[in-house]
Amino acid sequence: MCRRITLLVCLAILTVEMAFLPPTYVKRRDELRSHQEMEVLLTAKASLSWYEQHTPADILKRTWPTFEHVAVEGVALYAENGVLLGSQGRRPDLLSNEGMRGPTTAHEEQLTFRHFPEESGAYEVLWPPSVSNLPFTVVARLGTAAIDAELNAYMFRVGVLILILSMAVSVVTVAVLGRSVLTPLLAIHKNLTAAHSDPVNAEQYKLDIKADNEIGETVTVLNALLSRLSAIRRSHVYEREKRFQDFVASSSDWFWEMDENLRFCFFSDRYTDVTGVPETVLLGKTREETGIPGVDQSIWQQHLNDLHSHRPFRNFVHPRQRPNGDVVWLSINGDPWFDGDGNFRGYRGTGRDITDQMAIQEALRTAKEEAEAANRTKSEFLANISHELRTPLNAIIGFSEVMLAGEKTPGANPRHHGYLEDIHSSGLHLLSLINDILDLSKIEAGADELDEEAVDAAELARAVLRVVRQRAETSGVTIEWSGDMQLPLLFADERKLKQALLNLMTNAIKFTPSGGRVRMSIRCSAEEGFIFEVTDNGIGMAPEDIPTALRQFGQIDSALNRKYEGTGLGLPLTSALVELHGGRLEVESQLGEGTKVSIHLPAGRILERGSGRRESAGS
Repeated sequence: MCRRITLLVCLAILTVEMAFLPPTYVKRRDELRSHQEMEVLLTAKASLSWYEQHTPADILKRTWPTFEHVAVEGVALYAENGVLLGSQGRRPDLLSNEGMRGPTTAHEEQLTFRHFPEESGAYEVLWPPSVSNLPFTVVARLGTAAIDAELNAYMFRVGVLILILSMAVSVVTVAVLGRSVLTPLLAIHKNLTAAHSDPVNAEQYKLDIKADNEIGETVTVLNALLSRLSAIRRSHVYEREKRFQDFVASSSDWFWEMDENLRFCFFSDRYTDVTGVPETVLLGKTREETGIPGVDQSIWQQHLNDLHSHRPFRNFVHPRQRPNGDVVWLSINGDPWFDGDGNFRGYRGTGRDITDQMAIQEALRTAKEEAEAANRTKSEFLANISHELRTPLNAIIGFSEVMLAGEKTPGANPRHHGYLEDIHSSGLHLLSLINDILDLSKIEAGADELDEEAVDAAELARAVLRVVRQRAETSGVTIEWSGDMQLPLLFADERKLKQALLNLMTNAIKFTPSGGRVRMSIRCSAEEGFIFEVTDNGIGMAPEDIPTALRQFGQIDSALNRKYEGTGLGLPLTSALVELHGGRLEVESQLGEGTKVSIHLPAGRILERGSGRRESAGS
């Protein structure tokens, strides 16, 4: 600010002084010219006064050295009629008659005529006889070198004087302003900046400046504001600390802190309450020095790496044994903190007692293992009693078929024939249900294995269509097939894949009204593998119901499809058979628009025709 004020004062003085320099320059120049012209005129009068004894030309020639001493570059003498009487040096351009007609510049008091040629460094002066008191007109060409030098020296002296005056006035001004204005302002700025950085102690930055002016009033108001700010900040700090303490007291977590050497330097009281370990046991020690018995070594090493790399960490879980022998499980979170210069200053974090959570997880894991064991036992039981279940059903179905054949004899009771048909159809339905349940159970139990061989996918599709054709005609549904007849061979279990496709086609026909269409298509590529698609335009289902349809015994509770028979095992069994091949089942459907079910088998199951080997490794 001082520099700016000094510069402004100096510039103001210089501006004022510079406004007076041009008139001073012109005035001084005119004075120098008048003096030079007077010297030349006096020299001319003294030198040319004996014109009566000699001609003007001779006189001028004899006296020319005298003119050179007064900076005359040339002189010319003219008669009253303008005839040149004589000249010496560089003849002036100004003629007697031109001067009389109207000179370029006229000094009216002395009737002296001046002419300034275009070239610089000289000017011309004409003195008529009325001025020179000589019987002829004198015209002289005068050099300006001496005048220019004198002018430059004069302007230099004036400029130096102005500069010294400006600096002297500026210094005095700054001294006066600095003592009465700038010094108090700098003190106010300094203390305000300090109070801004330390608002809690703002009161200690009050100023002791007394003055009966605006500065004194400003300081008085500022001191009052600093006192008020200090009181408010202390109150806010107290409220924040009290708020934090209340949170800490009511929280189930505890808080901890490490210094820049990774040594514990703070624990809240809750830590001792939870673990039973006095905080003094850990204060001043590092993680390596305290140690944690019973923690997994890989987790422990990762935790140490995070600390030494100054990385934040979450959910570092480890046990602690209380003095009474009880084990508590703790979950620790931590974040590194750095100062304003980016230097690491330590860690701050929280801890939480998760003993109850760990107990719940252990109970859930135990329950899950027990449920999985029970499910495996169930699946193994069903898979092992398949013979015991199928044998009676086969007998019922077989005997009902024999009795139906015998009922065709004359005299047979018609009602008995209906009863036998019901027994036969019910037995077939129950056998189909049991077969599905047993197949699914064998897959779940891991007892089912694939009998893999090279399969002609196109021939397999035609075989499936032949099986369901009668059912489709009975239901009034048109079935179609599309696919390349030169498809590669497929390495798969033909019986299980056929069963999966039969399930899909049977479902599609069952849920497609009369007049609808069901299409099976096959495509194959080295990128996607084999893809079997069964598409219908039947009743469909909502997208959110698809997970229910894929669940065992899952049936969609809809007025459109509850009238159809089924156990809800078709899609789950198909999905299990496909997954057994390393593939996946995808279902797309819209209610009232139809359903598309796709079987995706991996590209590793593609075989080259005639070679008997796979095109890519793995099945």
